[in-house]
Amino acid sequence: MNDTEKILKEIRSPNIKASLVNGIFSGIGFIVGSTVVIAIGVLLLRPFVTVPVIGELINDIIEVVESKRPQSDAQLRI
Repeated sequence: MNDTEKILKEIRSPNIKASLVNGIFSGIGFIVGSTVVIAIGVLLLRPFVTVPVIGELINDIIEVVESKRPQSDAQLRI
C-alpha cells in the first residue's frame, strides 16, 4: 500500500468526517456567540455615552460597531 492509498483510507474514516463537521459547527457557533456578546456589550454601554470622561470613547466604539453592520435592503434602495 503506497502513501496515496493510506491518505485516501484515512480521509474516508469516520473520525475525519466527524472532525470536519465538528469544526464547521464550532466556527458557526463562534460567529453567532461573538455577535451576541458584542450586541449585548453595545446595549450595555449605550447609557454611558453621556458620561463626560468615558462617553466619547464609548461613542466611538458604538459608531465603529454600527458602521460595520450590514445594511438592510430598505437602506440600500435610498
